Amino acid sequence: MARVGIVFGLLLCGLSALGMCATVNKNPIQFVPLMLGIPILFCGVVGLNPHRRRIAMNTACVVALLGMITGIANAIIWTAADAGNKPIAWRLNTGITVLCGIVFIVGVIAFQRDRKRRQALSLAGLVDGAKSIPTSLSRVDLASRDSLSAERPSHAAGRSDPSNSVTSRRS
Repeated sequence: MARVGIVFGLLLCGLSALGMCATVNKNPIQFVPLMLGIPILFCGVVGLNPHRRRIAMNTACVVALLGMITGIANAIIWTAADAGNKPIAWRLNTGITVLCGIVFIVGVIAFQRDRKRRQALSLAGLVDGAKSIPTSLSRVDLASRDSLSAERPSHAAGRSDPSNSVTSRRS
C-alpha cells in the first residue's frame, strides 16, 4: 500500500502540473490535485517503514476520501450551477475523483486483508491479537524467532556465555 500511495501521490501532482500547463488562465481547482497529492505521497514514503505503515496508510486513505468527496461535491455543485464552460476544471475534478477513489478502495482492501492476516496469526497462537507486527514477518520468521529465544541460556548466575560475545557475532 505504501508504493500505491507514492505512485498515486505523484500522479495527482502530475495532474496538477498538466492542468497548469493546459491553459493560461489560472483556476484554484488546478492546485487541488497538488494539495491532495503531496500528503498522499508523504504518507506513502512514511509507510515504507513497517512500524509506521498502518498510521501512514490510514492517513493517506482519509486524505483520499476527502479528495473523493470534494470531487463528487464539486461535480454536483457545478452541474446544478450549469458551469459547463470550464472544461479544464471538469477534467481535473474527474481526475481527482477517480485517482482518490482508487487510492481509497485499494486502502480499504489492504486493511481488510491485513486484519484477516492478523486474526489468522492470532488464532494460530503465533502473536498476541493486540500486538502489531510488521507485514514483512511471516509465520516461519515468527516461529524461528520464538524458538531462538527459548534456546538462549539464562545468565542468572552472572556468568557470561562465550557464544554470545561480541567477537563471535562478528565472525
